[in-house]
Amino acid sequence: MILRLFSLSLLLFTGWQCATLWQPAPTLAKAPHFPYAWTALAHTRLQQSQPPEQVAAALLRSFETGPYEPQLVLYRLQLLLPLWGHLTPVEQNTVRNQLQISWQERPRHTVQALTSAHAQWLLGDSIGTDPASQARLYLLRKELLSPSPE
Repeated sequence: MILRLFSLSLLLFTGWQCATLWQPAPTLAKAPHFPYAWTALAHTRLQQSQPPEQVAAALLRSFETGPYEPQLVLYRLQLLLPLWGHLTPVEQNTVRNQLQISWQERPRHTVQALTSAHAQWLLGDSIGTDPASQARLYLLRKELLSPSPE
C-alpha cells in the first residue's frame, strides 16, 4: 500500500522505504519534539503489525509535538482514524481538533483523503453546526465522493 509522502528535510519515502531504510528511533533520541519522526515511527509500527495502541501513541505524540503541521495532518489522520476504537475520549477529542484544523486549512483535500463513511461522519461532526461549513462539506462530498454517472 502506498501512502502519502511527506516532505521537509527528510527523505521522501514510501511505506516500504520507511520501514527498511530509515529508522525513526535514532532521530527521536536526538530530537524528541520532531513530529515527522513520530509519524514515521507510527507508520513503521503499523507496517510491523504492532498493537494499535502503540501506533496510536506515536501518532498522538506527533500531534503533541506538531499540532499545526499542514504537510502531516491528513497523513496522520489517515493512519489514526482506523484506530478510533482504541482511543480514549481525550485522544478522540485530539483527533477531532486535528479534523477541524485539516478542514480549515484544506477542506477539499480533507474530503478527498478521508473516504471511509466513519471518517466522513467524524469530519461532519467535528466541523460543527455552522450552516456555511456544513453546506460546503455537503457540496464537496457531492462533487468528490459521488460516483460519476455513466
